[in-house]
Parts: sequence; C-alpha cells; structure tokens
Amino acid sequence: MSAANSLLGDDPDDLDMESARVLVPPTPRLHPGCLVLIVLFVAGTFTGLFLLGFLPYKRRESELLQQTERARLTPLRVTVIKPKPTPSATDALLPGTVQPWQETTLYARVNGYVKRWLVDIGDDVQEGQLVAEIETPEVDQELRQAQAAVLQLRARLATATANVGLAVSSLERYRNASARGGISLQEFAERQATLDTAKSSVDAAKADIVAGEANVGRLTETKTFARVIAPFAGTVTQRDIEIGTLVNPTRPLFRIAQTDRLRVFVHVPQFYASQVAVGHSAVVTIREAPNVKLAGKVTRTSRSLDPASRTLLTEIQVSNTIRLLPGVYAQVRLTLSRATPAVLIPGSALVFAGNGTQVAVLTAENKVHFKTVEVEADYGADLGISSGLTSTDDVITDPGGRLVEGLVVEKLSPPAAPR
Repeated sequence: MSAANSLLGDDPDDLDMESARVLVPPTPRLHPGCLVLIVLFVAGTFTGLFLLGFLPYKRRESELLQQTERARLTPLRVTVIKPKPTPSATDALLPGTVQPWQETTLYARVNGYVKRWLVDIGDDVQEGQLVAEIETPEVDQELRQAQAAVLQLRARLATATANVGLAVSSLERYRNASARGGISLQEFAERQATLDTAKSSVDAAKADIVAGEANVGRLTETKTFARVIAPFAGTVTQRDIEIGTLVNPTRPLFRIAQTDRLRVFVHVPQFYASQVAVGHSAVVTIREAPNVKLAGKVTRTSRSLDPASRTLLTEIQVSNTIRLLPGVYAQVRLTLSRATPAVLIPGSALVFAGNGTQVAVLTAENKVHFKTVEVEADYGADLGISSGLTSTDDVITDPGGRLVEGLVVEKLSPPAAPR
C-alpha cells in the first residue's frame, strides 16, 4: 500500500490536508464602503435618540424658567376679609352652683342622752319648733345642788342679820354704861368692832347669795338647751342621732337648710368681670328643666379676682319657685354690655410669632403689615379680638409662612357663600 502510494507520489497526510482545504469555504471580506455606511447608520441612530430625549427636556426647562420668572414678577395672591364686629350686648353663659339661703348644723349644747327626736330628713320645720329633747342627769343634779347651796346661804344671811341685832343692843348698853363711867373705853371699842364685824358678815352673806343664785340661773339656762329648737324655717337635710345616743357640744344632731330663697355662685371670667355689678339681672336654668327660667339679681361680688383662676366670685339671689334642690349644677346667663366690642376673625388668620400673637393685614398699597392683637375668646370657627384690629382692616385669611412685612401682594375677595 505504501508502495502504491509511493508510486503515485502522494503522501496520505498530504491528501488529508488537501481535502480539508477543499471542504472549508474562504472567509468573505467587507467592502470599505459598506463599513462606512454602517458607522454612519449607528451614529445617526444614537444622534436621533439623543435629540428625541434632549429637545423635550430643554423645552420643559425653558418653560419652567419662564414660569419661574413669571411667578417672580407676578405678586402673590391673598384672600382678605373684613373683621365682623360682635354685638355690644353679649350673653355670657356660665356654670353656677346652687346653695341654700341659710344652712346650719344643730349641736347639743349640753351633755346627755337623746330622749326623743321629732323630725327627720325631708321634714319642713318652723322657726322655734322643737326638734329633739335631751336627758341631762348631770345638769339636773348640779342644779339641785346649786339650789340647796342658795338655801344654805340664805340661812347664813339670817344668822348674820341676827348677830348684827345682838351687837347693836350690846353696843347701846355699853354706851350708857360708859357715860356713867361703869366700863372702860377699851371695852366700848371692842363692842363697836363686834358690831362692824357682824355687818360685814351680812354683806358677805348677801354677796354669796347673789353668786349662788347666778349659778342656779346658769344651770337653769343650760337645762333649757335640753330642748333643741330650730333657729329658722327650713328643711331638715340631715339627722345624725337616735334615741339614747350620747351627745355633747361637739356632736352634730341635725342639719337644716332654708330653700325658699337660693344663692347661686358663679365664677365670672376676667374679661367679663368689669361689667358685673350689684343689681345686674341674671337668668338661672338647670339641665333637667331647660324651659324653666328663674330670674335673679347679682347681690354681691368678691370685688377681687381669684389669682389662680382669674375669675370674679359672684352671688346671685333667686326665689325658689320650682323647689330647686340646693347643690345642683346650674347655668347662669348674664347679658353684658361692652363699650368696645370685640371683632371676629377666622382662626386661620392668626400668626404666632416670637414677639406675640399677630394678624397679617393689607394696607392701601397692597403691602403686607403685621399687627399685634389680643385674643379675647374662642367662638369655635372664629376668634374674638379685643384689641389691635378694627372692622375696617383687610385681614389676610391664610398668611401661612410666605408673607413678610412690606411684601406687595394681589388682593382677592373671599368667595361668595353658597345660597
């Protein structure tokens, strides 16, 4: 085989390589013109995409700059209103506490035991009515001793009086005997001293009787306190005793309240205090009977504000025509007049600054100006301003944080209220 191959003059490896050359096709080569076209196409594509994104961006940027410039040149628009004046007469509705016209606690004036009680809680009593009786065995014994002591003192007075009569008779006999020289002057002087002593004993006995009778009177008066009497007409609101209860001057027996007239106490706030005076009319109502109104008048005030609450304690007297219970919560309506009524503005118009509470107003030149004001009261959606504003000011309703002093703005009127 190798000989044959030798004869043919071809080596097997050379044949295989030649076959491979015949089977593999030659690699094609691009024309230089085509390569230029491809580069130009790619560059054009990227340029087109860039222009499609860049041109709208530049257009939007230009519009934004124009809007910013217009906004810089165009003044801010603000809505303004005129403050609403409040009525010169204002109804102030204030909470009040109802108390009886008179109220007291009855105590035992003497030591003893409750013998009987005649009234109970809710009973009406009259002035001077007996409400209870107390047994006083100790006082009774002291009274009997005092009366016996007075009798002893009267007996001593009788003895002293008899001694005075005897001393007078003896002195008269000694005087006659002394005139005849039957006795010495010393004996006569002794008889005179005896008479003076007897008269002094009479005076002392009389003074002791006066003291004894005074003691009897004191105990007799103390004995009367065994009858507990109502000091005024009213209603028994409390009873703290039973039959046989040991009582003393520190033990309460009953509590009585006079409720035909009532006192209503109300704390008037500082901004109303100067308008309240004695004789001012008031109307008292309670939640349980809203249609019933009790007319009353201011009878007195404390004439001084409570430093803790800044309120004026005011007392109003009313007639209890509906049997109103003391201690209930009531509402007092006071109609108060003011020489300088407050003005009302929206709560959004208020500005809290470092130098106080302010309101932004618009001047005649459409410039912003901040005024310092004092808030009187909160009326819900509106605030009452007591000073710093007038009803002719143009108040900016929502100043926010954009406005500064002297800024020129455009004035807008508030939208009309829907009908």
